[in-house]
Amino acid sequence: MGLWLVYHICLAAQETNKRNVTDQIFIMIDYQNIQLFSMGGSGSHFLGRWLYYLVEDQSIDFLYNVKGRGFAYKHQSSPPQELVLGNAITIYTYCIPFNHALGMYGKNQPFAHCKQMGGRVKKLKQYPTFESFVENGVDYFGYFNHLNNWLNVKTPYRRILIKYEYLESELENLLNLLGLKMIKPPVFRPRRTDYNKLEEAVKRKLMYMFDREYSLYKHIPLLILV
Repeated sequence: MGLWLVYHICLAAQETNKRNVTDQIFIMIDYQNIQLFSMGGSGSHFLGRWLYYLVEDQSIDFLYNVKGRGFAYKHQSSPPQELVLGNAITIYTYCIPFNHALGMYGKNQPFAHCKQMGGRVKKLKQYPTFESFVENGVDYFGYFNHLNNWLNVKTPYRRILIKYEYLESELENLLNLLGLKMIKPPVFRPRRTDYNKLEEAVKRKLMYMFDREYSLYKHIPLLILV
């Protein structure tokens, strides 16, 4: 997995671990493990830490590989056909494309992130600043393919996709889907990088640049099980 950091929520072994879900239809999820994935800059680190500290479920055991802190597999361009932990369900977090690009440059590591996402690094290196990236008008990170893969690639396990921008409003639905209970609600903090704070001219360029990506983002439900 290279430099990807891993966060696993391991549920204690049971004969069956079926969770009732009521969201338009009745379905059953049978799982023993949860793994978090992310396209990067979309809340998986927060979600992992929160699940560890603030979710109450006697059947959950948490395993880590980095100093006892929870992390997700970040940037993996497509869901793997085999998971590190068997009988798992995955949670994939993603964000609005404008904030994703802004966040990648905000971390001052756009090229490393691009490479991990399977993007066109050589092309992106021609645009070392966010301003030059926007002026060029081409997404070399590969946002569309990344999200489309996680939405549509068939895997032997179930995937939950949740939008970063709606983590707070959809958190209860997510926990209901997993059959988990919270001790207390988490404290949500505003993003450090928010495209809404950009000048109108820059926002218009981003809207034009990410037209296809934003259309895909908009048409996916806030929380979806695939």
